[in-house]
Amino acid sequence: MADAVHLNYVFDSVRFGQSPKSGTGCAIVEGSVRIQKPRFRSRFAMSMHLLGNGEWGLLDMRWKSTPISVCGNQEFLQQIVNSAARLLYPINTWPGKQETGSATLVLNQKIAPPESADSVIVSFRPNVLALPGPDWSEMWQRIVDRVNHDVHFRVHGFTKEEILIAIDQLRNVFPDSWVLRRYKDISDNTAKTVRMGDAFHPEADPFWFPAYHLARVANGAICIDPGWSYFVELGLSVKELESFAQIDLLRGQLSRSAGTQYQVCLAAELYKRGLLVGLEQGTGSGSARNDLLVSIHNRDYDIETKAFTSGSPIERLEHEILDKADKMPNNPNRPLVFHVVLLENGIFDKKREDSFFKGIADIGDRLPDRISGVVGSRIFFDSGGGRMKRAVEVCTLNPIAKRISQLKDLEVLFESNHASVKYPTFGVGTFFYFETGPPDKPGT
Repeated sequence: MADAVHLNYVFDSVRFGQSPKSGTGCAIVEGSVRIQKPRFRSRFAMSMHLLGNGEWGLLDMRWKSTPISVCGNQEFLQQIVNSAARLLYPINTWPGKQETGSATLVLNQKIAPPESADSVIVSFRPNVLALPGPDWSEMWQRIVDRVNHDVHFRVHGFTKEEILIAIDQLRNVFPDSWVLRRYKDISDNTAKTVRMGDAFHPEADPFWFPAYHLARVANGAICIDPGWSYFVELGLSVKELESFAQIDLLRGQLSRSAGTQYQVCLAAELYKRGLLVGLEQGTGSGSARNDLLVSIHNRDYDIETKAFTSGSPIERLEHEILDKADKMPNNPNRPLVFHVVLLENGIFDKKREDSFFKGIADIGDRLPDRISGVVGSRIFFDSGGGRMKRAVEVCTLNPIAKRISQLKDLEVLFESNHASVKYPTFGVGTFFYFETGPPDKPGT
């Protein structure tokens, strides 16, 4: 409150665009101001740019109503600028010293040191969550504007062009109405409106990813997060598989199946290696289909991909195996191998994943003769960014299968896709989650 002019102001939302003055990216903070004496009320949009020290400076102020003379007062403007800048300060975290299987973490606010800027694993503007935020219909345009104009937004290991390709592939798969529905499903039914900054716990909805990540980028909060590495991975994978007619079928399932999301990512990797032959090929029994058809060493294999989030993944896997065997012809044309991963919801639990792999190792004597084997892999992103990393942890073959799999084939098919790992690592589905306790009147 400025005593001399009895100033009140409130911020509504943050968006990003290109400054007409500098041609560089700028933040546009929108809100309204009310002055009791002299009497004045108007909405405003103030453009701000990032300074070298991590602070934000004013480029210009645009008023909806003709401003009174006091609005040009430097003290008046600086008060609003200082408050708006606090909305734009991100909290940054990056790995420090690399240790055996881990790394120390360093945290600061505003801007990471130049030598660590490319190593930030998470950057988040918590104060933005308190704002009413934009209309849901603006979600995708605001995301594109973040990619193009927000100096703090990035997805490590991917170019801006790759990020925009992924967005172009997935914006119709996950429209704003789909994200809004996810938020409405977990919101207080008595709430009149649902905001992009509303609390959304990872365990509240099976599609927390990517609903949370899309909303939090659109409202300006998420700047860097491994979840966006997965989103770009998924979008690029869809693009890379566009020569397969069946990709349209899979694209339609992405918003309903976490397993399909992983299926598409694995298929794209095999395709780039020249091993993928087909998608969603018929089993030879009715209308049933197998996920992937691959060929290696002049031998063909059907691959069934499964991604589990269940609290009892081995029981779920055994159910899926029996169900699949019932849909297979009595004498399959090719060996059918299950490739399975565990997707965590919440904090990454290595012990739970290790137990899952042990269960796969013990499943061999219970496999139906129409199933040739089960491969269990660990999938994750590391702090270096880029595409999803995968490594086989267990391979269980069925010695009584009607179509025997060759271990050497599976070792090549699912060989590790990375030479080194930069810690810390993040299991798919364990990405960062931030909430704040917003004040009743943010920005005042």
